[in-house]
Amino acid sequence: MHKRRLTAIGLSMWLCLASAFLAGCQVRSPVIAPKATPSMAGSTARPLSAPSPSAQPPTPLPTVAPPARGWTTYLGINEVHGLAFAPDGALWVATSGGVALWDLTAGTYTQYTMADGLVSNYANDVALAPDGGVWAAMLGGVSHLAGSTWTTYTQADGLVSDSVQSIAVTPDGQVWAGTIAGVGRFDGRVWTSYLPGVRAWKVAVAPDGSVWAANDGGGVSRYSPADDTWTTFGTEQGLPNAGVKTVDIAPDGGVWIYIGYDRVYRYDGTRWQEVSGISAPWVCDIAFDASGAPWIATCPGLHGGGFGLLAPRGDGWERVTSDQGLASSSVLAVAVGPDGVIAVGTMLGLSVYQDGQWRTLRGGPTRNQVTSVAVAPDGAVWFGFSDFSAYGSRGGVSRFDGQTWQYSLDDGNVQVLAVDPNGELWAGAGCSLQRWDGKAWTGVGGCDQLMGNIVDLAFGPDGVVWAASGMKLGRFDGQAWTFYDRYIHTVAVEPDRALWVSGWKGTQGSDYTARYDGSAWQEYPGGMGSIVVTPDGQVWGVAAGQGLVRFDGQSWTAVAPPGASAPRSIDALMVAPDGALWCTGEGSLARFDGQAWQLYPTPDGACAIAFAADGSLWLGTNNGAVHFEPGEGYP
Repeated sequence: MHKRRLTAIGLSMWLCLASAFLAGCQVRSPVIAPKATPSMAGSTARPLSAPSPSAQPPTPLPTVAPPARGWTTYLGINEVHGLAFAPDGALWVATSGGVALWDLTAGTYTQYTMADGLVSNYANDVALAPDGGVWAAMLGGVSHLAGSTWTTYTQADGLVSDSVQSIAVTPDGQVWAGTIAGVGRFDGRVWTSYLPGVRAWKVAVAPDGSVWAANDGGGVSRYSPADDTWTTFGTEQGLPNAGVKTVDIAPDGGVWIYIGYDRVYRYDGTRWQEVSGISAPWVCDIAFDASGAPWIATCPGLHGGGFGLLAPRGDGWERVTSDQGLASSSVLAVAVGPDGVIAVGTMLGLSVYQDGQWRTLRGGPTRNQVTSVAVAPDGAVWFGFSDFSAYGSRGGVSRFDGQTWQYSLDDGNVQVLAVDPNGELWAGAGCSLQRWDGKAWTGVGGCDQLMGNIVDLAFGPDGVVWAASGMKLGRFDGQAWTFYDRYIHTVAVEPDRALWVSGWKGTQGSDYTARYDGSAWQEYPGGMGSIVVTPDGQVWGVAAGQGLVRFDGQSWTAVAPPGASAPRSIDALMVAPDGALWCTGEGSLARFDGQAWQLYPTPDGACAIAFAADGSLWLGTNNGAVHFEPGEGYP
């Protein structure tokens, strides 16, 4: 049904931490029934061909090499960290789903992942060399594309650190990498390390050949190739503090930096001056157009959300946000193309400004951290996403029919998706309960009383919807809400309409599980991370320190003694249409038929499960959407 990781930390402590963000990953068992195929009409839906989010012919569907036979992983390229235009106007993007090359004219892309030779699937930055080679800053090293072959450099090859934050290439082809432990230079033969121990957020090359590095807590440093020396600028050189987060170079050689939670400053070769009119929680990138005008990408910080893209207008700045056409106001990267095209990388897709208008390009799941999954009666798979933060880009949902990805509810923190007994799809989008009618989402309220993001849903045979936010429990009968002052995070319904919940009473050690028959509450000590009900009415749960437990009518009993093959730390628990229990945990996907366990290897971070009509499974993980087809040959 849904996920809660139960480890040594108690449920009450978990809820203390969760009350701030109410993070979670939920799924529900879909009821397969005849239903009209939903479409995504309306202004909030963007039908896109997979992997191309346009009407153009799609490129081959990208996948990641599976960990074992029967697995297919789908990675999105929508969290864009870095951008680099090729001379012909094609755009390279560094994303949390690998490196991709966009053909902006056709609206199609080619995706490169570990299956193609990248050292990992998480790219922080990308740069082009004069010889046409592509260099990517990866979590795991530096990956280089020459022709059709990727080659990776790591610490074993002389790179100062494998956690690479940024990348830049000089006109003579030297590669500079900013890492968490210093700066590295590659001359085509060997790596040389500089600024040891410094976290270099960004490296940039100036027109005079000098190289600049933004150092977290260490100011900003300039490398002079003429005499192979470094000069560092800090508070003694006129900066308000040394927390420099980004550095970019204007065409005239001016150096622009952002100092965390302070301001943007410009160095004209003599002194540092604050750039007036800019106030943002965080600046992630700065790019310059042909006239030298700066375009500033603002992204979420600890004290606020992204402010969008700051564009120069006269003596001031114009703020471009999602209201004006950006995929998200959380902007991570910006670049200007050779023909003046403005490309903006956001948390929820790539936005391009051309011919006086914005358009957004997407591919794959909205995010690669999937919080919920459900299979609709028409066979389409829906994935929910949430950033779990007070100031973020949210996430919404993606719908995948096997060929096409579609997107909606971008502003929603979607931690739970569920299909009711009539085949209707529901979503907890923040504190709002949303219902899909086959064409659009309709909100049915809840925010005025639920006091937090919906983290679990359950349906009664009478059509009642139960919603838990961790702060309140809500009951929606199709017309009106009833609210209960209980801190509930898990809900399930028996065939006789009795409700099972788990929550706490607001103090350490007050976790409990309860059954509500419509008139009275029967409470049991100890909380559950998950509760599910099988078609024959058996009630199962996940208890801290015990793993899977079953209610015998009087109390909860562990189904497997210590040392058995059942996972002890369960991330997701789900009831299959045949009544078997499936769960993920400890690197395994497990099926329990009531007598024995069958284990399968699973990708890391699997926290949501849903079942297709053909018997295959869909998983939501921390590293993409995963399809699993059980077959012969597994243990």
